[in-house]
Amino acid sequence: MKFAFTSTILAAACFAGAQSLSTGFEGPSYGLGNTLTGTNGWDSISGANVGVIVNDPVKEGTQAVKLVRSGSDAATYGAYLTHSGWITDPAHPIVTIEWDMNLLDGLVKSEMWGMSAMWGTSNERFTLGVNASNKLTVRNAWIGTVQTNIAVARGVWNHYRMDLNYETDWAGVYLNNNYVGEWKMLPGLNELSNTALFNRGFDANDGAIYDGLSIRGGISVEQPVPEPASMAALGLGAMALIRRRRAAKR
Repeated sequence: MKFAFTSTILAAACFAGAQSLSTGFEGPSYGLGNTLTGTNGWDSISGANVGVIVNDPVKEGTQAVKLVRSGSDAATYGAYLTHSGWITDPAHPIVTIEWDMNLLDGLVKSEMWGMSAMWGTSNERFTLGVNASNKLTVRNAWIGTVQTNIAVARGVWNHYRMDLNYETDWAGVYLNNNYVGEWKMLPGLNELSNTALFNRGFDANDGAIYDGLSIRGGISVEQPVPEPASMAALGLGAMALIRRRRAAKR
């Protein structure tokens, strides 16, 4: 499959820093009905006993992980997985994170459900997800919270992907394998230290189910090959590519 525009075709790197991790939250490592945090390297962003392993609904396999928040939970909620030695270099600067997510409804919806590439346990290098208005949203401390005009349905599975370039500090975003755009990452070290199942809310009582989490690090950048598209879309891709090249020269 070819991916359009600025996130580029990604080739797996063959160098010492290459890393990969994937999980569908399947047994026996993840026991049905068990809490996510405290197992397999997962810790809670705040509070305790975050996430439960479920068998319905699932996207693939037989299990997934379900997170449901209550109004009494901390504003920033979720679970994170710590990585060791996930350091990029100029020739292999990209980390790709993709996952499936099924959003649950609630009387009060969260500001954000999604996935975050973290620097430490509190700094969002880049977060991709869905907001209370059911719109695809990105955020970090550099760009703030940016709502796109793309609606995302709740109660169904959607596939999310972010290509994080730790050399240029730009992130390319896809929804259901369709390119959306790219945004600036929070500048920092060339390292993915934590990946978080991320929630932001106050009095919210909705939830999300995650499945098919895949994280690949140490990926090289190849020349992008655009999908067939309108001239307007091609123009957008070209502008973003020029911007990335300029950023790489800084």
